[in-house]
Amino acid sequence: DMRLPSAVMSLPDAEVRRYRVAQGQRGLDGTRNAALSSGTSGGGAAGEGDDTAPTAPETARSAPTVVPGAGDDGGAPETSPATPETPPAAVARATKMDNSTVYAFGGTYSVWKVAAVAAACLVAVVVPLAVLLPKRGTDPGADEANEAAPPPRTHDWTRDEVLAAVTRTLPSPGLLDESDSPQARAVEWLVGGGGARHVVPDGGDGPAAGVGDGPGGGAGLSAEARIVQRYVLAVLYYSTSGDTEWTSQYNYLSDEIPDECDWGVELNNGWKSIDCDDLGNVQLINLWTNNLVGTIPDELAELGELTTIDLLTNSLSGTLPSRLAEMTQLRYLNLGYNRLTGTLSPDLGNLDRLQYFMVDINRLTGTIPSELSRLGANLTGWLSVEGNDLTGTVPRTFDSFVNATWLYFNRNRLDGSVEFMCDRLRPEMAPGGGNADAGLPLLELWADRDRVECSCCNCCPFPEEE
Repeated sequence: DMRLPSAVMSLPDAEVRRYRVAQGQRGLDGTRNAALSSGTSGGGAAGEGDDTAPTAPETARSAPTVVPGAGDDGGAPETSPATPETPPAAVARATKMDNSTVYAFGGTYSVWKVAAVAAACLVAVVVPLAVLLPKRGTDPGADEANEAAPPPRTHDWTRDEVLAAVTRTLPSPGLLDESDSPQARAVEWLVGGGGARHVVPDGGDGPAAGVGDGPGGGAGLSAEARIVQRYVLAVLYYSTSGDTEWTSQYNYLSDEIPDECDWGVELNNGWKSIDCDDLGNVQLINLWTNNLVGTIPDELAELGELTTIDLLTNSLSGTLPSRLAEMTQLRYLNLGYNRLTGTLSPDLGNLDRLQYFMVDINRLTGTIPSELSRLGANLTGWLSVEGNDLTGTVPRTFDSFVNATWLYFNRNRLDGSVEFMCDRLRPEMAPGGGNADAGLPLLELWADRDRVECSCCNCCPFPEEE
């Protein structure tokens, strides 16, 4: 052991041990201290030579001290609680040497020098704080900002008021008489479940008022429009077994979040589960891979500003919504990998703003309507009807998809020829390549080449699989 300063040696044994802990030495009684900076055990019993425990922090802030067990029978040593004061603090306790000097941190110092340094430190801390901290009462506006915000305004809507807003949206008025129908349950949520109370009638000035509450500070929706919007979302929720089957609720019908535009949760496809424009209109519904079980309600057509629907990979059944063709703002529609039945309506050609149209891997039947060619140059992404039970031929007017990137018609019972698409669109990844300079974006064209004539199709099967 290194020689200790005489001032430390004059301290009680407990103080000397604390000093030795800080210096990394053994205790006076010859036992090992668990808080040594050499890395011995920081807790529990520890015998001599134990080097498997994790390294203790340098300051040994919480390390217990290992002391001998009772008697000399070789039993396990006991563990005493750590001292509440850290070793540096113990060492920092100065020992009086005489009237003009103190011993601290291994040296002697003039009392006046210590006092001067302490005063300088105090001034360095207090003065900046006095300058930077605001003085209460000097800024009335700041005091007002610190006051608690008033609670959001609410309104108790009657059933008749709610029905007056939503009745026109019903596919059949009789649905409200069926207590277990999605429509009746949605009304019950609005009235009895509090789903409407955060919508204040027009002219209200609360945070949830019907006018002026758009997320971007715009004019916002009228109270009736918000009631209808919340009703439609509730119908979607109950139509697809949201309360019993959804993998995640995504805050739908949340009592704690009064604005439906704030229900959105960002998913791993880069979109929120629900999103709105600056006026509060729902623009996006993204519930992919969430175990939706049931049917897609016609009421979705009431969301007139909806541009994106992604319900990929769920367990949806029934036919495509009969009012789907009314949703003319749609840019992206993905209903793939479900159990949808029925046919593709010619009215789908009205969705002439669609950039992506995917109904692949379902159970659709019938033919591909030529009216879909009205999507024309706006179709910049996918058109996929792969994996259904479609018959007939691919319409010749589909050569209008000059900006499409992927066209998938395979895994159906189609026949005929799509050579006209090879001539016009020249997919870049066609067998043999050579079309990269065609100036058109089409990458892939897939069809069942055992039934459909297509020299430029790179599936199906893939050329290397033949």
